[in-house]
Amino acid sequence: MFNIRWWKNEKYSTKDGPIFIYICGEWTCAPPSDDATAMAFGASKGALLLALEHRYYGNSQPFSDSQGGWSYDNLKWLNTTQALEDIEVYVQKIKLEYGANRKILLIGGSYPGAVVSWFKVAHPDSVTAIWSSSGVIHAIKNFTMFDYDIYNATSQSAGCSEMIAKITSDIDNVFLKGTLNDKLFLLNRFAVINPDITHGDFMWYLADMFTMGVQYGGRTEMCSLLTSKDF
Repeated sequence: MFNIRWWKNEKYSTKDGPIFIYICGEWTCAPPSDDATAMAFGASKGALLLALEHRYYGNSQPFSDSQGGWSYDNLKWLNTTQALEDIEVYVQKIKLEYGANRKILLIGGSYPGAVVSWFKVAHPDSVTAIWSSSGVIHAIKNFTMFDYDIYNATSQSAGCSEMIAKITSDIDNVFLKGTLNDKLFLLNRFAVINPDITHGDFMWYLADMFTMGVQYGGRTEMCSLLTSKDF
């Protein structure tokens, strides 16, 4: 047993209102914001708004540094099966505290979207319903279509995808053909602290910049910057 962080927002909660539980799963969690779509909907229904942190994120750490922290042996407990049981324990705790008859909606997006879907299968009677947004319930090997979608989106801005390709190629060449000073200069420009970062890790880091720019609504701004004269 270990402590998992969770937050509550009782501002809109009515006595018999539903309970909305937001599952964090890819980042350090934060209190449930009533500005978020799901939480705003919950607030309009008199819901108790809750957020649950995923094991191994933020302060929800099963092992302290003195117990090995994120050692190889300890990380075997970072898996979805354990995460589903964490949620089950939490849901039962909430029922005891707030009443077993209140309807419970479990919410997640992306990986947490898959988690809440799997939870409903593993514990079909624990919650009333789930809200899975972009739930990645199936693993797809060599999933190239995600990258293609980013390319296709940036192609809507003249010269943007071409500039991304040029940047990627130039930086690739620094790692593959450049001198040590070339590499250190590059890492310094990107404020990378670890000079031993691998070629693959850095290229993933670079690609993720463009991906996040598109995925979270910044494509126009990003492409305008990349195709500007100043850049």
